[in-house]
Amino acid sequence: LFTPFTQGDSSTTRKYGGTGLGLVIAKRYAELIAADLSYETVVGVGTTFTLAVPEHLPLADVDVEPAAPAEAGPTARL
Repeated sequence: LFTPFTQGDSSTTRKYGGTGLGLVIAKRYAELIAADLSYETVVGVGTTFTLAVPEHLPLADVDVEPAAPAEAGPTARL
């Protein structure tokens, strides 16, 4: 379900729209933030999609300079 596909008949694409990439893109974005995109289908009822996002996202492995402290006083932004 989460793999890309192409329409076999271009008239189907025109009639229903879409490229078949929506769920693939959603799944890849979920993986980028260490989330899980899953689904459950009940025949004759429909499909429920669930995105489980971790409470704390993993930090990228990069060196980051700490920000300079904000100035105290009436012009300081919070």
